[in-house]
Amino acid sequence: NAYAGITGQTGSNSFFISIFIGIAVCKLVLLPKKQQFSRYILIFLSGLAILALVATQKRGPLLFCLVSILGVLYIWFAKTNKKIIRFIGLVTMLCFVVVFIFMFTDYGQILINRFLFRGYGDISTGRIPMYILMWDGFIKKPILGNGLASTNTLLESLGQTVGHNVYFQSLYEIGLIGTLCLLFFMYKSLKQTIRMIK
Repeated sequence: NAYAGITGQTGSNSFFISIFIGIAVCKLVLLPKKQQFSRYILIFLSGLAILALVATQKRGPLLFCLVSILGVLYIWFAKTNKKIIRFIGLVTMLCFVVVFIFMFTDYGQILINRFLFRGYGDISTGRIPMYILMWDGFIKKPILGNGLASTNTLLESLGQTVGHNVYFQSLYEIGLIGTLCLLFFMYKSLKQTIRMIK
């Protein structure tokens, strides 16, 4: 019952929705006060996007979206010296919206079931054997890895083509050197984003 939208997979849909939420929240904090109508439109669209993200039933993107929203709001409030009461109010409102979605929608109930009660019997949804295989392969060739797209061949025996974990897959395919380069670029991107928000 997960919602894939116009994409072929819920993971792709959650990725696109997360990008939209990130852009919308950053636009919201940068809008001048006189553009109230645009502010209300962005708030409404962000709320719809969060509902759509919950409907994908993807836990990771939802969690990181919420943490990122809180981070952007905190940076914005700290930089503009706004009153902390407004920040607490916004965070409380965001929490209220998320709790409302979780409590009063079918998608929210399914997500709660996946988080708390392991409704699928395995909270990793069968990914632990994949992680173990990739980790063992990384240990055998830790410096340069096993080559790009080698995860496809490794996981064929499990009926999978991707590792479902970018860090394990990177370590397995491109080793420590490639993964450190990847993490460096991720860090630079995050640093530049924070600088732009400030």
